[in-house]
Amino acid sequence: MTSCASETSLEDYIQAIMLKEQIPGLSVAVVQDGEPVLVRGYGLANVEHTVAATEHTVYEIASIGKPFTATLTMLLIEEGILSRDDAIVDF
Repeated sequence: MTSCASETSLEDYIQAIMLKEQIPGLSVAVVQDGEPVLVRGYGLANVEHTVAATEHTVYEIASIGKPFTATLTMLLIEEGILSRDDAIVDF
């Protein structure tokens, strides 16, 4: 994403997916070489109260975080950074 055209293309893609999948709102951060190149919200964070989604919107993700946590934990174990025997209180 080095140009405005790339950013516009990505924004068009995001909006098309939101329409197709009936996603009312989301927030996106795209980072390239350690620098944010696109940070913004799309649509509504709260449909009932017509509250716009922003880059600061906090979403309730509930149990969806568990698979991410498990996957990242296993990757850290594979890299030798963590052990299955480590106590959670150590972190």
